Amino acid sequence: MTAQFQDALGQVPDDHQRGIVDRWVRIMCDYSADGVWDKQGRSISAEDLPLPSDIQCMLLGWQEWYEASDGGGDDLPPFDGAAHAAFGLYIARKVKRALPDWTVIYFDESRLPRSGAPALPRHVYEYEIHLPQPSGGGAPAEALRRAADKNDGGKGNR
Repeated sequence: MTAQFQDALGQVPDDHQRGIVDRWVRIMCDYSADGVWDKQGRSISAEDLPLPSDIQCMLLGWQEWYEASDGGGDDLPPFDGAAHAAFGLYIARKVKRALPDWTVIYFDESRLPRSGAPALPRHVYEYEIHLPQPSGGGAPAEALRRAADKNDGGKGNR
């Protein structure tokens, strides 16, 4: 069983590194965490992911925003859960673009009722992030050529 977790040098990583070996990550805020989780549901460090530092910083800032929401206080504006969830989705998409061969799961709090996670099916508020597929089946230049042909009546006059 440990063979599937061997790295390139044939060494078995510790439990903390296994989520990275699995190439699977969940993007989800929770208190006292970095906003990233492995397949077994363990919090992992954003710095341990093979991501550019700007995306790691975004994850940590997004997590800090979430944790600041618990402080309340009269001097802070109310927490904007919809904006926080939208920024989290933006980050999850950046993670997927940076790690295209990874499974990236996003826990979307904007899809939860205010009362929290009820008996909703998990896929309602947690889903895999996919890269956009090219449309039209051709290269962008081909799509532009077809559009230009359509605009001049198909005569090919550009």
